Amino acid sequence: MKDIELAKELLEKNDYTLVAVKEGEVIFSSKEKGIKPMYDVATRMRDKIKDASIADRVIGRGAALLCSDLGIKELYGKLMSKAGVEILEDNNILYSYKELCNYIKNRDGSDFCPIEKLSIDVHESAIFLERLNDFFEKQNSTKLKPKEEIRLEYRTRTTNIVMSGLLLALGLIIPGIFHATGIPGTIFLPMHIPVLLGGFLLPPVYALLLGILTPILSSLITGMPPLFPMAVIMVFELGIYGLIASLLYRKLELNLIISLIISMIVGRVVAGLVVFILVQWFGQQMDPVLFVKGGVMTGLPGIVIQLIIIPGLMYLINRYTTINFD
Repeated sequence: MKDIELAKELLEKNDYTLVAVKEGEVIFSSKEKGIKPMYDVATRMRDKIKDASIADRVIGRGAALLCSDLGIKELYGKLMSKAGVEILEDNNILYSYKELCNYIKNRDGSDFCPIEKLSIDVHESAIFLERLNDFFEKQNSTKLKPKEEIRLEYRTRTTNIVMSGLLLALGLIIPGIFHATGIPGTIFLPMHIPVLLGGFLLPPVYALLLGILTPILSSLITGMPPLFPMAVIMVFELGIYGLIASLLYRKLELNLIISLIISMIVGRVVAGLVVFILVQWFGQQMDPVLFVKGGVMTGLPGIVIQLIIIPGLMYLINRYTTINFD
């Protein structure tokens, strides 16, 4: 039996959290939770772990960083994050997993795992190991003290606010360029791209607010779109774009393309419902069905551009940045 298969078998049969096997012999095993077992391997087993195979229940970016210079033969994660995979591929480490996720969550599933947050802006295992040393010295456990948790939450909140502001600015500038150069915005839908991108980069509340504020501010600053009724309709349409994209991709972890298409469909349906309300209660001379159909047909080039550009941008962001947007 291969070392990695033996490690995987023992991981499940004996309820271990980490098993290291070398030449058919178990050289390390642990039932401790969190990053502690991998930390122990990296600090206490460095001389023995070379050419060993490791099976771990959870491999995130932090655990992958610790493995990056240990010289291990193969790594298996029952649950592995995409950020962890990137670290392993960058360091030519053979890996496999049972389940792949966008990121490792904390134990109540509401946010990033605290240890993952420590590794977000780190690219070298030695630097991350120093952070873990400080972490364990201060905490004497794998749990963060309230003060440290507040610091990390503040950093995450600041990142979300800055990114929201950047996308909001793009949502104002890009349509302005289109209007100034005579390129029809109704065809290429330039305001939609920053909002939809925000749905994949921001938590649902931030994404919703981005979609609401972008058309309102654009109308007030540039006069485009007209405040009533178009800006009102777009507030609901774009707000739903951002909200649905964020919920599907970040919370339910659906495929990016599927999340993008569903958010586009739901946003346009909501736009049609808003038009219906404007017709019934505000006397607007509009046809909800024709409005949605016309918007789709006229904006078809913009829709195609969105389906190409947004997945491409997300690939580049996930591949070449380590910014925590959660």
